[in-house]
Amino acid sequence: MSRFSFTVKARYTRKDILKHIGADPSQSGGDWSTGYAARAGAYFIFCGIGTAGRTGHDYQNHFDGEEILWRGKTNSRRGQPMIDAMTAADAEVHLFWRSADRDPFTYAGQARALSVDDRTPVGVRWSFSAKPAIEPAAKLPHDSERFFAPIEVGSEDNSQLWDEEYQEGTERLKTHLRRERGKGLRAAKLQEFKSSHDGRLFCERCSFEPIQRFLPEIADACLEVHHADTQVKDMKEGHRTRLSDLKVLCAICHRVEHREARLRELSSTGHTNSSNPG
Repeated sequence: MSRFSFTVKARYTRKDILKHIGADPSQSGGDWSTGYAARAGAYFIFCGIGTAGRTGHDYQNHFDGEEILWRGKTNSRRGQPMIDAMTAADAEVHLFWRSADRDPFTYAGQARALSVDDRTPVGVRWSFSAKPAIEPAAKLPHDSERFFAPIEVGSEDNSQLWDEEYQEGTERLKTHLRRERGKGLRAAKLQEFKSSHDGRLFCERCSFEPIQRFLPEIADACLEVHHADTQVKDMKEGHRTRLSDLKVLCAICHRVEHREARLRELSSTGHTNSSNPG
C-alpha cells in the first residue's frame, strides 16, 4: 500500500510535494534539490525530459511509449544502496518530470523499475501503475537500444593521439602587463547574488548549482564573476564597476562568454577565420 498519493498530470513544485507528504517545505535544500531523494520510506524522482538539469547535464531522459527511460546522477550505478532501494520490486517511487528548468514538475505516476542497466550513470526503464502524463513535446525521437547502448565519444579514429606523450614543465620567464581586477569584487558579487536568490549560488547561464555536487566549503570555487558590459582588458584607468555589471557564471560558461565576445569582435572587423578566437 502506498504511503502517499498524488494526482497524475497535476503539477507540483518541490515545496508543494514536501507539504503534501507532511514535511517542512522550508527544508527543500540538500538532496531534495537534486534528481532524486528519499522521504518517509518513499522515493521521489525529479526528472528533466528534453532539458538539462540544474547541473547542466542532459542524460536524454525520455518517454518510450508509456514508459520512461531515465538515468541517475553522474556517478550512480547498480549496487549503490539508493539505486538498489529505488529499483526494488516493493519500492514506492513517485516520478515527477518537466521539460523546462525551474518550471513546476508534472506527476507522471507511481513508478516501478522494469529494467536496470550496468552503466554509469545507471539507466532505468520505469513503468507506471496508471497511464502517465505525456505531452507530445516529451516524446523525443530516441529508442531504447540507443539509450542503453554505450555512449560514443566520436566517430574519428584518434587512438594514436591517445598514445602520444606531451612535454610539459619547461621553465620560462615571462613579463606581463595586465589590468587589475577590483579586490574583493568576486566575493561581494557572490554574496549579493546569494542574498537575492534565497541563499542559492548557481551559474546564470546554464543553472549549474555547485552545492548539488560539492561540499559547501568548496562549492563556490566553481563559480566566477564575469564583466558583462566592459571586459577588464578594455577598461580605462580608474574604471568603476557596479555589482549589477557582473554575472555569476561557472568556469565553463565564463570561458564560452569570452569566446563568443571574441568571435563578435572578429566578425565586426571581418576576421572570422581565426582558429583560436579566445
